Amino acid sequence: MQVPGVGPAGNINPLAPDTVHSFIKILTAVLYIGPRAVNLSIRLFAKAKHLKAMDLDGCAAVIALLFSRDGRWTYQELEKQLPGLPWNLILYQLQDVDGILFHASEPPGLSLADRLRDELKLMSL
Repeated sequence: MQVPGVGPAGNINPLAPDTVHSFIKILTAVLYIGPRAVNLSIRLFAKAKHLKAMDLDGCAAVIALLFSRDGRWTYQELEKQLPGLPWNLILYQLQDVDGILFHASEPPGLSLADRLRDELKLMSL
């Protein structure tokens, strides 16, 4: 059998079930690229809008406080050190910052991941 583009030694049977299944998978992937790209762009736009509205001063104050200690800060300690911040909003916004760890175990609180701490150390040099 001679398959165009492969030559007389080609061993691809275009009507074999595995080959047809592979072609269908490729066609499905190509057809779904458009809707996936639109969905991703909508989600990224929403995240950008959310990040644009972030309370930068409040979040920066919390991150600086977390950076000042190697361990965990309880929520009560944070509120005591930084009174007057809108804590519900700040904690919600800090969830978008990679490297901030939210601890649910006792005592609940926040800390910095090692990778973020190392990055902040490099920036403070």
